[in-house]
Amino acid sequence: MITKIITHDGIFHADDVMSIALMLEFIRPTLKVERTRNISADEFTNPDIWIVDVGGQYDQVNNNYDHHQDNSLPAACMLVLIELVNLGKIDTVMHEELFDAVYEISDIDCNGPADKNGFQVNTLIKSFNSIEDGFELAVDVCRKYIQSCKANAAKSEESKKIWDAGEKMSNIRVCDAFPIHWKRYKEENFLVYPQAGKWNVISADSEKFPLLDYNNAAVFIHVNRFIAVFNSKQEALECAFDSGLAILGKQKIEKINKIKSKF
Repeated sequence: MITKIITHDGIFHADDVMSIALMLEFIRPTLKVERTRNISADEFTNPDIWIVDVGGQYDQVNNNYDHHQDNSLPAACMLVLIELVNLGKIDTVMHEELFDAVYEISDIDCNGPADKNGFQVNTLIKSFNSIEDGFELAVDVCRKYIQSCKANAAKSEESKKIWDAGEKMSNIRVCDAFPIHWKRYKEENFLVYPQAGKWNVISADSEKFPLLDYNNAAVFIHVNRFIAVFNSKQEALECAFDSGLAILGKQKIEKINKIKSKF
């Protein structure tokens, strides 16, 4: 039985904070967390004590999850996530919910934010070092995120039922409600569904498939063209069809230009 978690003291970062949050959410919320760099030999060899992001050892048998000694390893949060999956604490659906965020934290921690754009979760969590009880508050932020992922995972089956019951029209899916995980199914490029008396259109990728409103019928259309709201289903479908035809037209032009370039 796991008795406590040890992580480093001093300045904390998103990887150690997320590691702690994962363990509190998927093992036991009352686990003791000790922040220190003074770890005994007995603690290193006690599998009931998880040593996270400190100690210079990666040893799954004894539950030591540091990565600083080996640049081929992902950050501690990813090592902990992998082990929780191996232990059956996190199932496939929940792993899918969490993976992108944990991977992003790990990637920035290991490789830096050079190729990232703007404000990151790592920056947010690190900022809590400046306030009283910052570590506890940062852990709580990560726990709240994990709890929202749990809520989304619980809707996975319902989402697929809504999607499967929807009508497929070329590269458009028309559903009776919003299937929260629709982008994971990687089928149609556009989703049309009712909400609050209106009809929404969403693009799976607004850079490749921007929404077009030739009739100026949209009640709202986002400047980045990923979502538009219409008064009627017909107007929403026209937007989706027009946007889809524009994609086909672009692809045709690109194909023609490719052929021309050969001569």
